[in-house]
Amino acid sequence: MADSWEDDDADVTLPGAAAPPAAWDDEEEEEDLANNDPPPKPPPAPASEKKVVAEKDPDAVVIKLDNMNDHLKLVPLLLERFEAKKSKDSHVFMFVKELLKKTESRFSAAECGDLAIMAGNYQKTKQQAIDKPTESNAKKKSKKKSKKEKLEQKKKVDDLFGVAEAGEYDHYEDQYDDFF
Repeated sequence: MADSWEDDDADVTLPGAAAPPAAWDDEEEEEDLANNDPPPKPPPAPASEKKVVAEKDPDAVVIKLDNMNDHLKLVPLLLERFEAKKSKDSHVFMFVKELLKKTESRFSAAECGDLAIMAGNYQKTKQQAIDKPTESNAKKKSKKKSKKEKLEQKKKVDDLFGVAEAGEYDHYEDQYDDFF
């Protein structure tokens, strides 16, 4: 069958046309990709590193972490970024928690104890602030209302929610059976 597309022996060249190539370009590319991994990109030079990072993210800050002062400079930068982006307290907490998890192996037992003491002190301070009433709340609680103030407050409530007329709800309980 000379008509079949699947026939390898069929001659499909037209008079005056060039012969088809032995291998197509896309087949060679597929073979090259399958056989060879793409070459790794060389790391950017340190002088141009800031430019490359700035091109990718204009808000990025590049800090060398050569000594302790460099590490400590990172703290105010992160705090400023948290404030600028209005990070939620829970997100900042999870950041600190995850940082501690990831760096756990770097701390000695004494350093972990220092962290525990620091966290315990924070917890005590926060709990005392919750337990201790503020001065305005303490005055409000100790102050008893006079009869005049109670009547004014009752009048405000009645004006807001309305007053039931005398006898309006006297027979209300008779309408329904109590099964309790």
